[in-house]
Amino acid sequence: MITFEQANQLALEYIKPSAEYIKKTLPDDDIVVEHSIEFPDCWLFFLNSKRYLETHNIFHRLLGGGPVIVGKENGDVYQGVSSGTVDMWLSEFREFVQSQNTQNKQSRDLQ
Repeated sequence: MITFEQANQLALEYIKPSAEYIKKTLPDDDIVVEHSIEFPDCWLFFLNSKRYLETHNIFHRLLGGGPVIVGKENGDVYQGVSSGTVDMWLSEFREFVQSQNTQNKQSRDLQ
């Protein structure tokens, strides 16, 4: 099991390439966690630009990315689509984790 702090760090690492791109074009901006929701098996991290959260100017709002979801058991990371719902994101995340577990089991069986 991982902690909330570890999950938060995994979410930020996952979006690091996007954050670096934003910093290149807008050096005083960054991608930050706007808020999170905890579930029994994962956390959903909703992201936005630091500049948007400071100004609430829609021009600075992030577009096109759903939440980053981090599993509590192994730290599995998945990003939902922007047009989804919490139920849909959770379902997709759980399917993703199940497929990862199946692939890992098959790899161990081949060894």
